[in-house]
Amino acid sequence: MLRRTPFFVFSKKVFWLGVTILSVLAVAGGWKIHRTWAAAYVVTTLEDNTVADGACSLREALAAADNTPVNDDCGPGSPADDTITFASGLSGTIYLGSTLEPASTVTIDGDNRIVISGDNDNDGQGEVQLFKPRNAYPLPTVTLRNLTLEYGYAAEGGAIYISSGSLVIENCIFRNNKASSYGGAIISYGASITITGSQFNSNSAGSNGGALRSFSGSWNIDNTIFDSNRADSGGALYFSSSSLTITNSTFQYNYSATSGGAITEFSNTSVTIDHTTFLQNTATYGGGIYIASTVSLSDSVFDGNKSTSIGGGGIYAVSAQLTATKVTLKNNQTTGRGGGIYISNSSSGDVDVTFANSTFSNNSGGDGGAAYVESGDLTLINVTVADSPNGNGLQNGGGTLTLANSIVSNNAATNCVGTITDNGNNISSDGSCGFTAASSMNNTDPQLGTLTGSPDYYPLQSTSPAIDAGDNTVCSAAPVNNESENGVARPQDGDYNGTFICDIGAYEALGAPTWTPTPTDTPTPTATFTPAPTSTPTATFTPTPTATPTPLPAKAPAGQMKAVTTTWPRVTWQMTWANIYNTVNVKVRIIGPVPLHSTYVAGSLRCESAGGTIVTSCTYNAAQNHIEVEAILAADYGGTFSALPSGEGPVASLLPPGSSAVGDFAMRGTAGLPSRTLAALQAPLTISYQTVAASGTTQLVNQGLAYWDENQDGVIDAADPNVANNTPALTDDPSRNGTNDPTIAMRPALPFTGFAPHRTTLLPPKPQESVTEDLGQVWIDIPRLGIKSQIWGVPDMDDLTWLTSVGWLWGSAFPGHEGNSVLTAHNYLATGAPGPFVHLYTLHYGDTIRIYAYGTVYEFTVTQVSYVDPEDNWPLHPMDDGHAWLTLITCHQWDDAEGAYRYRIVVRAVLTRWYQVSG
Repeated sequence: MLRRTPFFVFSKKVFWLGVTILSVLAVAGGWKIHRTWAAAYVVTTLEDNTVADGACSLREALAAADNTPVNDDCGPGSPADDTITFASGLSGTIYLGSTLEPASTVTIDGDNRIVISGDNDNDGQGEVQLFKPRNAYPLPTVTLRNLTLEYGYAAEGGAIYISSGSLVIENCIFRNNKASSYGGAIISYGASITITGSQFNSNSAGSNGGALRSFSGSWNIDNTIFDSNRADSGGALYFSSSSLTITNSTFQYNYSATSGGAITEFSNTSVTIDHTTFLQNTATYGGGIYIASTVSLSDSVFDGNKSTSIGGGGIYAVSAQLTATKVTLKNNQTTGRGGGIYISNSSSGDVDVTFANSTFSNNSGGDGGAAYVESGDLTLINVTVADSPNGNGLQNGGGTLTLANSIVSNNAATNCVGTITDNGNNISSDGSCGFTAASSMNNTDPQLGTLTGSPDYYPLQSTSPAIDAGDNTVCSAAPVNNESENGVARPQDGDYNGTFICDIGAYEALGAPTWTPTPTDTPTPTATFTPAPTSTPTATFTPTPTATPTPLPAKAPAGQMKAVTTTWPRVTWQMTWANIYNTVNVKVRIIGPVPLHSTYVAGSLRCESAGGTIVTSCTYNAAQNHIEVEAILAADYGGTFSALPSGEGPVASLLPPGSSAVGDFAMRGTAGLPSRTLAALQAPLTISYQTVAASGTTQLVNQGLAYWDENQDGVIDAADPNVANNTPALTDDPSRNGTNDPTIAMRPALPFTGFAPHRTTLLPPKPQESVTEDLGQVWIDIPRLGIKSQIWGVPDMDDLTWLTSVGWLWGSAFPGHEGNSVLTAHNYLATGAPGPFVHLYTLHYGDTIRIYAYGTVYEFTVTQVSYVDPEDNWPLHPMDDGHAWLTLITCHQWDDAEGAYRYRIVVRAVLTRWYQVSG
């Protein structure tokens, strides 16, 4: 909004700001210029009146915004799109005496300080409907932002009744609103409604739609919680003849006396539900949802929902066309039929339900603990059905029940009852399913692991017969689309025999990591660091050739990395020195501990001599579980000593990318030489630890200092008479405990990770050189956010335009290993679409984050969520407290005026558990 205006109107504490908008009209006799006004009204009182008292009330501000001012309290009227805010310091509740009826496009922003209530006699019971936008022309858009709306009451739409135009709700709370008939909070008869970042708590309706009721129109609901709403039907939502999209939302503890504890939807409704959780909702039938139209369901969880009588603890589908992918139904129950899902035809039409890449776990019912087919068609493709505690797993009572690439296991009574159509590649732990296809298996234990992930899935044990036993044609076709519920692309070579075949069930076991090297014929050089002749070395880069690894065996020993590749990453230790007095050969001993959770494999270490360095020993000390390297640094020579693992064996398991092999460094003179001669050696020596990624890119991981052992006992300690003189002063890193610790050069500000929300950004041309690097099978799972994304390596640079997934900042610790691993992702992409970390700010203390890397899962627990100034780079600092830390960074709170984000959201988590998921 422009700040330069033709005039200002002041009235006591009232401030009105107008902005001219010129419109030019062709009229008889020439052109005539008209002025219209886009006003920003500021409410200065919580009173609900239209008395000309010099204080601007919300009702008076709305009248002025509709260009029908009742007095001058809020300034002149405006025929344009207007904004209403509240004076700084004003907070509390506005008790309405009658309904507010906006007739033009307006935004009301309460800044999370204002409650609008229909309980005008303050008895805890609503008497007044809060909002009823008028059917004006042009159709208005009413936006409610950062408000609480409570105790609204009406026959229809306790808080809001709308029949046309648009309604936008952002970061609002609706609570304790009530309708005697329809729509406890909101009812719509044809409007376009968008709801984001909001909550609907304890709203109720006497008939249907405890929170929302739609007779027609379109709805988009994102990142919203529906909690403890009640109705006779559709505890939270009841929809008919409408379009409904729900994403990243939660429905919990809602109740319906008949159908749909959370949602009931009827004919002529199109529903899309994605990344949404249904938790402990209750109804007579359809404890979670009741559906009777076209529904697409993905990446969602139904947990602990209950049908008290007829059936469908999780889902009741009648005359519906449902496609569900990557959906988990667990712990749902009914005293009737179909603990997970009940399906049936009706007079309105036939039902056709398909689940793919999905899991049914621990659902219970009288018949069909997981699923009951009364009539119609149920198809399960790459689905796992297990652990129903009572009732059968699957029961066909009179329809068609078809399985392909699916597992049915360990259900309490029997796995299957009724006719099962076997389309091949199925496994049953008993013989009740009667599979007949040659590719299917009866009486076979699928060897499932423990339920994990979000949505939850059963991992396959390494010897499971389901691994590489599916049908690739089925897996590649819709609705599987070569995906899996655990986020791994199908097919994998899960049994490491060189053939890529998809697995049976919802899970896909990780196969051999496939590394994609940078497309160049010339190996990327490995950096060598040469210090300036001062007490604090300055790094300069001199390229040296990158070694060509030896191919790994097709199958490594059990418990080790398994891969068929010639491009393993490796770790290189490099020491640069200057022996300026040319008086002595110096022996150097480097001890590098094998990192936690890694295993040394015989033959996987190689040490090379370089320049004037002669490697005299290169061994693995099994008792201490570390690598010991000794070398002679020749007199009269300055150069580089290197010790690097060979390509034989699983090198990444020995020293994964990001490892910092900080150990005990000692320098000893050759026999007979006095200590004072050694003291003449230029100090300090610089030790640089680097990782060389698959593409050949070299990254500085850490740098330390090497000192000499003056009394030549092999240990640097207080017994060395000149140890104080041998220890140069270092710049202290304030993020670490203690003083005189080494520092790592880092950027002055946090990365920029977000474009203007909801807008397409004009981008510069993509640079010719690659700005991201494929790490292979490394990805992140954040259950609360519903995120499963591959992790790419990204350079420490500002331009991360092309990053659409999650990026690991080169130079930080590798995810899952000791130190500080920094991951970054956009909140909004350049296309205007939400990025992976758009809801990062919603994470809480104690939330779980999982990193999957080459068959190992590293489970982190969130310890801190912070708003950080972009110039504050503490989240990038290294951590050397012996723990593995994970730092997630994204942008937050776009400022239109500045054209930039005000903050960075920083989530810090610590490694609390790790385990292997296969092999």
